[in-house]
Amino acid sequence: MIMKIVIFAAMLILFEFNFALWIPLIVILVLMLALSIFFQTKLMAFNDRLDSIYSRQRVLEHKIKEMHGFLERRANIPQNTSVKTVAPVSLSEIAKLKDEIDELKREIELKTELKEKIEGLKNEVRLIKTRVRADGLIPEKSVSRPEDAQSYKEPAREFFYLSTPNEDASFYNKAVHYSYKEGASIYKFAKTSDHEAEFQIIQREAPIKLALQYPDKNIDPACVAENAYNPKASRIVTSQSGRAVLNEDKWMVIRKAVIRYEY
Repeated sequence: MIMKIVIFAAMLILFEFNFALWIPLIVILVLMLALSIFFQTKLMAFNDRLDSIYSRQRVLEHKIKEMHGFLERRANIPQNTSVKTVAPVSLSEIAKLKDEIDELKREIELKTELKEKIEGLKNEVRLIKTRVRADGLIPEKSVSRPEDAQSYKEPAREFFYLSTPNEDASFYNKAVHYSYKEGASIYKFAKTSDHEAEFQIIQREAPIKLALQYPDKNIDPACVAENAYNPKASRIVTSQSGRAVLNEDKWMVIRKAVIRYEY
């Protein structure tokens, strides 16, 4: 309000008096405006500081109330109440247990990797036999006799591995690997016939991390989750395997795998 009166008075003076008075009046107005801005800035800073002090005061009061409540609860505990003491664990023991856990993890991963390689070699041997038999180098096996029916065993299932599915819930058949590939394999397929297979996410650390990086591309097209997605999950458990059929050059998902994120 004061600034408006001053400016109005200055305008009257500028119109009433001669031009020689304009310059000092303009200088005075500018100085007053600068001082007004300066004091307003200081006032705003002071108000912010005051709000910060009040906020810290409320936090301290809350903590004091919590401390009083804690002391009151401690005072109400019967004196004859026995408290079990736990023997402290040294840092060396913790480090030793951590090393043992890491060693067990490495052994599990090594065994899993060896198993995957063995399955891959078996698949390659079966493919070679099939190709050689198709060329007529190995004669077809004769039909088993009735007395040999009891000794018949179901042939081993054929496994293969694939990476990221397509947006249309399919996998390219040309991308099939018959052994696990670190940093590339995410899904493990098990053939149920020449044109059908079941699949699930590989239960290993590397495929799970790879899948969690881009869930919309690596997981969603082929799986449906029972719980919410969490990028910090350490395991992806398959509750029900998915199913896919071979259609020309693609494995098409006809039933998504049901998964669950675990930590």
